[in-house]
Amino acid sequence: MNASKPVGESYDIRLAGRQLTVVHNGTKVLDKVEVEGLTALAESADEAGPRPFVIQGDHSMSRSRALL
Repeated sequence: MNASKPVGESYDIRLAGRQLTVVHNGTKVLDKVEVEGLTALAESADEAGPRPFVIQGDHSMSRSRALL
C-alpha cells in the first residue's frame, strides 16, 4: 500500500489503551495491533493511561474532521 496521501484521502486512527487500529480510505490496514514500547511523544513509561492528545503534522497543511 502506498501511504502517501493525495488530497482527499482519509485515515481513521483509533488508539485504545495500547491497541492501534488504522483504516485508510475505508480499508483496515491495522487491526488492534499492540503498541510496544514508548511512543515518540511519551511523557512517562505509563503512557497507556489518560494523556494529552497530540497531532503531529508533516510540515504541510492538513485538516481533521473529528477528534473524539
